[in-house]
Amino acid sequence: MKSLQAKLKKEFQTKAATCVQLESIGGYERIRIWYHETPVVTIFKNEVSLNNGGYETATTKSRINQVLELLECSERVYQKSGTWYISRLDAADVPFFNHAKISLEKSED
Repeated sequence: MKSLQAKLKKEFQTKAATCVQLESIGGYERIRIWYHETPVVTIFKNEVSLNNGGYETATTKSRINQVLELLECSERVYQKSGTWYISRLDAADVPFFNHAKISLEKSED
């Protein structure tokens, strides 16, 4: 997780109001990517949780998609006619909802 944290910190070091935080929870580590006061992405136990905190902004969507791309996930968040969706290669797109989970196929150290 520490190497992933370092990659994420490098990716977001010049991005305004964005920080990367590594935490220990019950013997496990998790990484949270915060935009302002909202943890927009949480990585925990080979799962990614997405959250916009009710702020459907282009920058929030961009931060989420930057993390998904860095993690080599095929999913992306996009907006159509004012509604957010999660695109998936293996299934139909679904409306975005907070705390949506995406499984990571490979484990990070």
